[in-house]
Amino acid sequence: MSKVLVTGANGFIGRHVVRALAAQSCDVTATVLPGEVVDHSLPARMIEADITDQNELVRSLDGVEFLVHLAARAGGIQFQESGSSSVFSDNRLMTDNILEGAARAGVRRVYLASSAVVYRPGPPRPLLETDPVVQPWEHPSPYAWSKVTDEVVGGWWQDSGRFDVVVGRFSNVYGPGAPFDPDRSTVIHALVRRAAETPAGAELLVWGDGSAIRSFVYVEDVAAAVAKILFEGEGGLVYNVDNGIEVSVKTLATAVRDAVDPSLDLRFDPSKPTGLAYRVTDPARLKELGAPMATTLSEGINRTVDDYRARFEDSPA
Repeated sequence: MSKVLVTGANGFIGRHVVRALAAQSCDVTATVLPGEVVDHSLPARMIEADITDQNELVRSLDGVEFLVHLAARAGGIQFQESGSSSVFSDNRLMTDNILEGAARAGVRRVYLASSAVVYRPGPPRPLLETDPVVQPWEHPSPYAWSKVTDEVVGGWWQDSGRFDVVVGRFSNVYGPGAPFDPDRSTVIHALVRRAAETPAGAELLVWGDGSAIRSFVYVEDVAAAVAKILFEGEGGLVYNVDNGIEVSVKTLATAVRDAVDPSLDLRFDPSKPTGLAYRVTDPARLKELGAPMATTLSEGINRTVDDYRARFEDSPA
């Protein structure tokens, strides 16, 4: 029974990762911020820990063999484009403490959560883990630059021989339990909320002209991939956590509209932020580990819509 600590376990992806690890009979400890509301349904020992406090973190890591670091300040395109330098400094502080703490506590392996936003814009083709990442003179967002530097520092620790570091670059993760508020929601969740709030037969506003291409990965598939990379990935490698399936925002918006209310008319607004024209990553390394992304977009969207309705429409007033 492997002993695993998960930071950010109370978050959207974190809750699913905890369940995936527990399903593999891991002994899971999950950190939550002091005073944070705890999800007691999670199959883990929940402890309050300020991971910016080095000594407190090391105490939490007592006996831990594997560490999954998911805690971060993150969000969708609106969050990233309006992010301040504190997003960078807060995320860097958390990761530096995690890596220092892992060395002090004798942890065997650390999984660092990164993101596809680290990639430098290039030709419209699936991105490989070896493709270039953004550089300072390209003015990356504070969030993107925090993830680039997380990976660099993680590589230093890998080279030190103190413990293994594996990195998972998440694509657009969606599914039940995600935040639906405008400040933090990503594109699928924002569309689901907007469609649910739009009167029947009215126009559903979609940011951009609908031509942008992305890939979307269901959160339970992502959680299973994290566990696979943690235990079976090669130390020092980066893994794209993606399905590699190209989906236009227009196709996505149509699928969400059909799942919520087919009577809605789509209206695209090119004046709103759309991000890059193309961002899809190649999950070949992940497939070699035997971690297929099995959930179809239609299945995942329907489950996400059901989750929204259960949480926000079916709850008592």
